[in-house]
Amino acid sequence: MLFLEWQQEENRGEDGDWTEIYKFTLDPRRLEDYAEMCQFHQSSPCSFFFCKSLCTILTPEGRLTYIGRRLITTTFPKEGSVLETSTRDLQDDEIPGVLKEKFGIVLKSPLIPKDEPMTPLPVIY
Repeated sequence: MLFLEWQQEENRGEDGDWTEIYKFTLDPRRLEDYAEMCQFHQSSPCSFFFCKSLCTILTPEGRLTYIGRRLITTTFPKEGSVLETSTRDLQDDEIPGVLKEKFGIVLKSPLIPKDEPMTPLPVIY
């Protein structure tokens, strides 16, 4: 509950109103409606998911994220504290062990980590 309260405060604008992050309607959608963006995320150098190896899991204390060649531990704030994040750089040979120990993922073939820089999206006015 504390984390949700913290998120509430973070999402308020200067006037105290909610900051708009996402818009959606309640119109029904079909799987095909998402095909174009799915293709983008799988194949574009502008996509985070194309450029980085990624695995994340929610824990009772926060979140654990493997991304590229880093392990990021995020701890939810406790009463009167702030969100804490620590990052550890990983060597390629230790990544499979981290995936097994922290995420319960056992790889059947060698992992080739992706940790490429993303290409910025073109600015369209």
